[in-house]
Amino acid sequence: AHEIDANMHEENDHPKICVCVRKRPLNDKERTKLDHDSVTCLNPVVWVHSSKLRVDGISKYLDHSNYCFDHAFSEDVSTKDVYRHSTMPLVEFVVSDHGGRATVFAYGQTGSGKTYTMQGIQSMVAEDLFLLLSG
Repeated sequence: AHEIDANMHEENDHPKICVCVRKRPLNDKERTKLDHDSVTCLNPVVWVHSSKLRVDGISKYLDHSNYCFDHAFSEDVSTKDVYRHSTMPLVEFVVSDHGGRATVFAYGQTGSGKTYTMQGIQSMVAEDLFLLLSG
């Protein structure tokens, strides 16, 4: 298990675009099949581990590729923390004196956790909007 320190997700100067990744945990079916956990998130880097065969066609090895994002959230990070670092600054911007528009969208493969994440974020956005607009 990897530990994420919430302080590792530093606040920056409100960039116009912020790209975040949230890793979902292995599901029961994957655990039963003893599937390999092929992604590691160590904010802000995501490592993808791919099983490969050497030229001899027999020997296996792992190839590791890394990708850097504004935030990378492991499966141990709560939706509240994802919201706090990815969406809350947008809510604050929308209701500020410099208010404007903001968009959050989730992109990913079917079953990757988009609905799970966005339902939690939508609830927190609504709660914070009403709180901030009520004074």
